[in-house]
Order: sequence, then structure tokens, then C-alpha cells
Amino acid sequence: MSVSLYRRYRPTQFNQIVGQVAAVHVITRALEERVVSHAYLFSGPRGCGKTTLARLLAKSLNCTSRGEGAEPCNSCSSCEAINRGESLDVIEIDGASNNSVDEIRELKTHVSLSPFASSYKVYIIDEVHMLSLSAFNALLKTLEEPPSHVVFILATTEPYKVPITIRSRCQHIPFRKIATGDIEKHLKEVAVKEGRLAEEEALWEIARQSDGALRDALSLLEQVMALTGEEMTMEAVDHLLGGGSRPELERWISRLHDGGPDVLADLQNMFRRGASPFKVVEDLFVVFRDLWITAMWGKGALKIIEGASAETEFLQKEARCWSPEELLSLMDFCVGVLPQVRMGMRTDVLSGLFLNKLMSLGTISHNTTMVSEEKKTTKNDILKGLNEEAPLPSASFTMSVAPNIPAKEEALVVSLVEETSVAKVSPEVPCDCELENKWEEVLTRLLDSEIHLHSALIPASVAFMNEEIHISLPEQCTYLFELLTIERNSFLLQRLIDEIFNGHLSLSFICGEKIIKREGTNEEKIDNVPIGPFFDGRESIPQLPFDDVPMPPSPSQELPEQDDDPLEEQTVFSGLVEAVLRLGGGEVLWVRKEEADELDGGLTEE
Repeated sequence: MSVSLYRRYRPTQFNQIVGQVAAVHVITRALEERVVSHAYLFSGPRGCGKTTLARLLAKSLNCTSRGEGAEPCNSCSSCEAINRGESLDVIEIDGASNNSVDEIRELKTHVSLSPFASSYKVYIIDEVHMLSLSAFNALLKTLEEPPSHVVFILATTEPYKVPITIRSRCQHIPFRKIATGDIEKHLKEVAVKEGRLAEEEALWEIARQSDGALRDALSLLEQVMALTGEEMTMEAVDHLLGGGSRPELERWISRLHDGGPDVLADLQNMFRRGASPFKVVEDLFVVFRDLWITAMWGKGALKIIEGASAETEFLQKEARCWSPEELLSLMDFCVGVLPQVRMGMRTDVLSGLFLNKLMSLGTISHNTTMVSEEKKTTKNDILKGLNEEAPLPSASFTMSVAPNIPAKEEALVVSLVEETSVAKVSPEVPCDCELENKWEEVLTRLLDSEIHLHSALIPASVAFMNEEIHISLPEQCTYLFELLTIERNSFLLQRLIDEIFNGHLSLSFICGEKIIKREGTNEEKIDNVPIGPFFDGRESIPQLPFDDVPMPPSPSQELPEQDDDPLEEQTVFSGLVEAVLRLGGGEVLWVRKEEADELDGGLTEE
């Protein structure tokens, strides 16, 4: 069985560790000056070298042939035993599977024992944040004052989960993600040692996909080597990743300005081949960010952008086709859609959202054939279309505009609509502004007297046609529709509208497919539904004066003088009853009052 690349090329000396200059410098200086701490805490992302550096520290401490420097010899018996993982004095513990207090107690019983064949006993506890709270507490005293021949090295990817009492007893050395350029350079060296040729673009994409983890990069390189022959190509990397690589996204972006259905098809094909939607959106954000930086600051900004030579050429060429505002808008869109994609948004929905965003920015235009046919529309065609439409409501003519009209003929169409509509307006009908003012007066009066009707009319759209007022509610507001069509409520609304509009007007209530006309006590279906509202209550919602709602008097307040009529007398709940009637409607039909002795069951004190 072959050994994996990340194990075969694990560093055996400090100078072979990639991308962790600060951490290596701290450890090597401590070894050279012989001031090694009794406990270290290594924290950082996965695959960045924490365990490797811990083993090198243990090897250097116990190396019998080490000179003045910090580098181990790798030839003495101690170094060879540690390299093979057979040293009895270097104990590696998996904190994820040995996380109970019993394992830590057993560890403490062996700490005081002298090393078998080395100068120091080194305990390397990986994933230390997985220990239980009891295990951490059991380790505290030993970690604070271990024997002189014991060194603890704790490694974790989540240092914030390690109690502060543990962290304060260790030297905390943070590890960082390895730069993409450093990983790409190391991969090239490994490929040479393995006798393989590799395209620069392929190695760079492998390094980018590893996200700063050298172990992941070597694992991915090993998979690509299994797919290809002597030369590793970008095509093999694309095949392994399943689509969505940086070069493929760049090719997709460069084709956006061409328009056509291919834009949507290419994006859908990425997802069909197995590309991760979340990774695609993330990488698109990075591409748009790089394009924005290039568009803002030009060629000089390319120095701060990591990328292969082909990517640099793409940025220089493509940045000329975008404005910084468009790129910022696309970056905001990617950030906004990322949480939804993480929650499992469907790929076809995601493709549609991207297409809609690009079309709204003007990046993708409609089919040129359809646009050219629209431009052939003549004045006679527009007039013919208007005549074939349903009659426009007299108070709503300004809201009817023919769709899909070319910009050059927009003014002509508006004037034609106004001419044909004004001819249908009855001189007895007030203008839109007056109608809207009167409807606002209706809402204001209801706010004072029937607040439940006022609240029900807030989401309604209202239109006037043929001496009728049509009240349209959203389809989901069936409860409000039922509330408004109650006999008492519709009568109160009818009477108030007749008073304010100075005449008798019929009421029609519309909610989805439910259409009811109320006039007096009659109820019938209507067919002539208005095209557009003259008032939309959702655009102006007045604030409710909750301070004006009467509250029940406190017990300390004196009640008003009562009349002799028992039905007219006040109670402590009178104000509350009035407030409830205002909020919910209705009326009091019967009042019953019982004496205190009756409520107590007739018991009296003897």
C-alpha cells in the first residue's frame, strides 16, 4: 500500500515547513536559547502544520546529535524512532476520542514517571478543545506545574473552546492559512520529485481550492495524478472538481455580454456536473471583487491580487467592459444570496436570480429579433391595441400604460392614452386628487369611530367606476374580506361614504376570486372589475393614536355619579368595554350585575 503524499512529504526539519514563519521562528529561538516552555498551545486552521511542528519540537528536544542550532539530525536513534512513530517518550493523544476525565487521570499517573530513552517526555494532545470540562479541570494542576522532564503541546482548530484557565497556562502560538502562492510553489516541487509535469494554471487552481490547507492541496494533487498521465492539466482538475473552477467562471463572465440562452445553459451545466452552489457564488464574488479592484485602480492594482498569469490577462481585458458600480452591485448580490444558498437553495432558482440580476444591470439584453419587431410598432397599431382593450375606469386612466412600448414612441403612447381616456371621463366625476382626499377622510373618520374597519382597509386598493367604489384586498386577506362584508360593517361603511362623497355610491368588495357587491341589504356578483386603483392604502398608513384609547379608571379614582336607571350606571369596566368595542366592533346587548353576597354564594358573617 502506497503512502499518501502529505505523509510522504511531511517536513522533517524546521526549514521545510511552508508558510508558518512566525511560529517556526518562536520555536527555533526557544530551542537555540534553551528556554523551551513547559506547555504550548498551537491553534490554527486544518492542515497548516500544527502537528508537524509539534513533532519537530519533540524531535529537536530529544535529539542526541543536535548542535548549536535547532534542526534535528534525523539520524540518531531518538529521531528515527520519532519519525517512525515508535518513540515511547513522545505520546500523541487524540482529544476527540480520549476526552473523558478517566483518560486524563490515567495520563496524570504516568506523567511523573521518567522518560524511557530520551531526555524529555512530550505529550501532544490533538483536538484538545474536544475534552470535557471535567477533563480540563483534572488537567489544570498538572499543566501548570509538570515535572521538569515533561512538555505538553496542545493543538486545536478552535481555540475559543479551550477554557481560559488552560490557555493562561500555555504559550499560545497561532498558525495562519498558508498563502496560495506558497502552496503552488510547494506543489510544483512535489510534482518534480514525483516525475510529473503540471500546468501552472492547474497547480494554481489546486492551491486555491485547498483554502490555505497544504494537506488538502497534496490530497487533491494526488487525485489529479491518478486521473492523468505524465502531465497534469487544467482539464483534469475541472473534471475532478465537477465544474465551477476559477478559469471556468472567468470564461462564463467573459461571455455574459454576448447574451443569449447560452449564459443560462453554461451556469446550469456547472451545477449538473456537481459544482457546489455555495462555492460557485463565493468564487464569483472573488472574481467580481478582482474586476472591481482592476476597474478602480488599473494595472497597478494587480500587484495585490494573487493569481496566475492567465488570470491577470483576464482581469486586464475584462475590467474594461464593466463599470465599478455594476461590479459593486454584483458583489452585493452575491453577499445577499449566500445565506440562502447555504440553506439549500435550488440551483435552477439560483440561476434565475443571477440571470435576473444581470438583465437588470443591462449586462444581458433581450433577444435582438424581438426588440427589432417591437421597434416596428406604428401609431395605428398602438391605437388599435388601445381600442381593443377593456374600457378604462374614469378615475384611473393615468395608471394604464401599454406594455413593451419602444422608448422613442413612449411620449406618443402616453398622449394617446390620455386623449382616449379623457374622452371617457364624466364631467360629474371628481378628479383623482379629490377622490383620494375624500377616501383619506373616510379612513380618518373610521379611525375615530370604527378602528377595526380602518385597520381592515389599510391593505386595500380602491377604485371608482360607474358610481361604484371597488375595494380590492390581497388574496391572502380573506379574514379582512369577511370582516368588511359583515352586514353591520358594510352598512356603516356605506353610510359614511355616502355622507363624505355627497351621494349614494355602491360598494363592491374583491378578494381573489371572491367578488361581492353590497347595496343596502342586497348581495350579488359583479363582472365589471376596475383596471387600476385611485388609492392604494399600503402606500400611506397613518399612525394609530393609541394614547387616545380610553383606559379603565384606577380603583383610587372616583366613579362618576350614577343615575337611577340601572342600565345607565357606570362600572369600573366601562372604559375598557368602550375601548374593546372600538378595536373589535360590535355593541352591548345585555348587562347583568350581581350583588356581592350573591357572588359569594349568599354567605354572611355572623
